[in-house]
Amino acid sequence: MRNCYYGGIYSSIIGDIGIMAYENTIIYVELLEQNTHTFHTHKIYQNLRQNNISKKATQYLIQYFAGIKQECDIALAPQGTPFQKHVWTMLQQVPFGTTKSYKEIAIMLGKPNAMRAVGNACAKNPILFFIPCHRIVGNNGNLGGYRAGIALKQHLLLHEQDCISTHLP
Repeated sequence: MRNCYYGGIYSSIIGDIGIMAYENTIIYVELLEQNTHTFHTHKIYQNLRQNNISKKATQYLIQYFAGIKQECDIALAPQGTPFQKHVWTMLQQVPFGTTKSYKEIAIMLGKPNAMRAVGNACAKNPILFFIPCHRIVGNNGNLGGYRAGIALKQHLLLHEQDCISTHLP
């Protein structure tokens, strides 16, 4: 039986975002300009057909960048080690507009000295935006790293904080 991948490219205010789904789960989301093989990567996403889950993911991103706070109820299936998957599950519990430190995530995992391993798992996050690794910062509040660049991490955090402050009663 042939594997069926779905998805496409969403042109956002920060650039083109590639979305890849397998059956009814999102397996990969990347900012295409950050990929060194942009032409090849664009070609892959352009050849994918949309399905319900990739359309739902695109709609989520449209609302996210429009400043609409929402819960992500899209099935995600990131590929990684058991530890990475555990970290990525914890990251999904960090609320919109807030941050946690690498140490706080390590403590949530029951491994208080695993801050560096948490940082490495964040760096390998295959589903940007949906698994919000941009919400994880250093103990002293510094931004740390981000696979799509520190400037974008700062932009996303400010975007979320602005959304919250403009929608307060």
